[in-house]
Parts: sequence; C-alpha cells; structure tokens
Amino acid sequence: MNDPKAIIVFGPPGSGKTTLAKYLADKFNLVHYDTGQRIEKYIKNPDNLRTVSGKKEKKLFLHGDLLPAYMVLGMVFKDLKRIAGYGDGVVLSGSPRTEEEAIRLIPFLEKLFGKPNLLFIGLKVSAGESIKRNSERLICSVCGASPINLPKGNTTCPICLGKLEKRGLDKPEIIGVRLKEYKEKTEPVFAGYKKEGFKFIALDAAPPPYKIFQTAVRKIKAA
Repeated sequence: MNDPKAIIVFGPPGSGKTTLAKYLADKFNLVHYDTGQRIEKYIKNPDNLRTVSGKKEKKLFLHGDLLPAYMVLGMVFKDLKRIAGYGDGVVLSGSPRTEEEAIRLIPFLEKLFGKPNLLFIGLKVSAGESIKRNSERLICSVCGASPINLPKGNTTCPICLGKLEKRGLDKPEIIGVRLKEYKEKTEPVFAGYKKEGFKFIALDAAPPPYKIFQTAVRKIKAA
C-alpha cells in the first residue's frame, strides 16, 4: 500500500502501543497522537477539576475506568482536525476504546483521510505480561518516553534527562480493571471494523520493540 495517512494502533495495556506508534510516526512522517497522554494532561490540569464533572472524570481515570466518550471525543476531534488541517497524517494510540467512540471516530477519520488510507494495527500480549510490564514501567515527566532495560534505581530519562515517574494507572489492581475494560469494550470494536473491510495487521507484542517495528513496516508495505 502507499504510505498510510492514518494508523490506529490498538492493544491491551502494556502491549507497546505508544512505543510502536512513535516509531511509525517517525518512519512515515506522521504525527503521533496518544489519547491516554492527552487525557492524563487534562486530568492533571487543576483548571479542569473545579467542576462536578471534572472531579468525576478524575475519579474514573484514577480507578482505571474509561472516561465518557463525549469528553474524550471532544478533545480528539479538535486535535485531529487541526493536524489534518496542516496537511499531516496521524498515528493514534489509545483511540477508539469503545463502540460509542468508534461509531463517531472512524467515520471522522474516513472523512479526513479516506478509507483506503486508514490502517488498523492490533498488538497481542498475555494478561500476565501486561501486568508485569505496566507494574515495572516508568514514564518521563518531560518527553513522555517509557525507556526499557534501565539500571535498577535509575530515575533519569536517558533521552532528555527528565525525571522518570510511575503512573498511578500502573498499579496491578488498576491494570486488572483496565484489562477487563479492554476485553469487554475495546477488543470487540476492532473485530467489527475488520469485518467491514478495513486494512488490518495483527502483531505479536512479545518480541523487543525494534523487532515489532520492523515487522510492522514490512507488513504495512505489503498490505
């Protein structure tokens, strides 16, 4: 296929969506749009938490539950329209997550980029591996990187030297909730779109990130 204009990377927590999306964005000159990080920034902004709805959204987020579709899509649509307006394509990691979101988001992406230019990439990882990865993961508070194979006790990002932090969402009990949400609400959505004739690529998320990336690029070019 020609270089895609919009790639939707999906998979359970800890499957490597963000890492792969960043690599693919660089490879195909696309903008990486991480819905999870976008939501986290919103939740951490005190100005957004002064209302009753804002406090409710924060509680849902910290518990590992999915936020209301109207709230997420409001941000995503605005951001994607701006990206497309600049003539750029996009790699999404974290959207859509539910049928309610997909019903609105996928037609929106079709309108912006055209159905032939949309590609879904599904990452597969076991529940045990997901919990292990998330429990050990550290995120850079500055650049958002999630480095792997760090020396024990290291709290400095090797990319930008920012502070590495553990996310509240990565507690084992919360990861369990997120895995359940993915299985019940997210996975069925993508199964439905595969039946509708969209381009789909399935990838094993167990190998190292660079190998997953190499496989992804090869399959994209062959699609």
